[in-house]
Amino acid sequence: MVKGKNRPPSRIRYEQTHPVIAIRVDKETAERLKDLAKESGKSLATLIKENLDMQEAEHNEAWAKGYDEGRKEYQIWYYCDVCGKRINVTPNSDSHKALIKCMKEGGWRHTACDSG
Repeated sequence: MVKGKNRPPSRIRYEQTHPVIAIRVDKETAERLKDLAKESGKSLATLIKENLDMQEAEHNEAWAKGYDEGRKEYQIWYYCDVCGKRINVTPNSDSHKALIKCMKEGGWRHTACDSG
């Protein structure tokens, strides 16, 4: 009968919070990674974490930029009749429901529906 390794509880906890991620890369990439780690004095794990942080930041920035562009182009809004400042309409808000009701009561329809 083969017995498993007798690992201390601290090692078990460490392995649970630090899982192994194995990847295969070509020789050139492996050498570049090793050289970068050596030159920078950082571990491969640190280099990966730094790159992940950078990639997440770039992704979040791109997402925010796209969201802002979409909002500027497509958001529904109106001006306050007291102060004159813009009021953005949030979907399913009271303002949104009031606009829907107003459009329906006002007889608004598709241009194509006008001819029928």
